[in-house]
Amino acid sequence: DDVQPVEKVRTEQPPLHLDVFVLRYYHFSSIQRIAKAYAIGESKTKSILFRTRKKLRVFLESEGLL
Repeated sequence: DDVQPVEKVRTEQPPLHLDVFVLRYYHFSSIQRIAKAYAIGESKTKSILFRTRKKLRVFLESEGLL
């Protein structure tokens, strides 16, 4: 398969989860700013980030990349 590992994980994420992850880790947005932009609570924002990181970690481990 020619799909890069991160791209594969990216395509399997709900759009909201991907948006939150990208804003936090590529654009360095604060938890508060992300929560406000999507009209969700800060705790939900943190949960989304935690679950997305976990999925990425599990995938990278299964591919032998971690």
